[in-house]
Amino acid sequence: MITIDVTGLDAEFADFEKQMIAAVADEVESVVTDVHERILDRSPVDTGEFVASWRVSRDTPELVSNGPVGPETPGAAQMALGTEPNRAAAEAISRASRDATDFSDPFRQFWISNASPQAIPIEYGDASKRAPAGVARLAVEEVAAGVR
Repeated sequence: MITIDVTGLDAEFADFEKQMIAAVADEVESVVTDVHERILDRSPVDTGEFVASWRVSRDTPELVSNGPVGPETPGAAQMALGTEPNRAAAEAISRASRDATDFSDPFRQFWISNASPQAIPIEYGDASKRAPAGVARLAVEEVAAGVR
């Protein structure tokens, strides 16, 4: 007869499950962060409202339009993406929403949303010469294709 003492396996399996959930949570957070950063990189800035209104959330989209972060920037439409004066402050507001998002349960639904009045026109190329192909759809496609 063969007997095997399996005392303690319950605890080992529980620890393994916790480790796997933590690893999946890290990966989900990494993917959401990658998409969010690509969106911010592609988003044109004038007053900063559009960029500051990008929100990361869990379970339900956070439909908030931030409002202007700074004054209109003369010539912003001709500036290279990333060089606009209101960009840093606008990105900080958007990143704060991501930093406040709880990724500990990776089996929840995570959202990146923008309720700014400019969101739809910019996403579909009607409002910005600096983002003629949109912003969010391209970021998602790049991450899904494993470009980085």
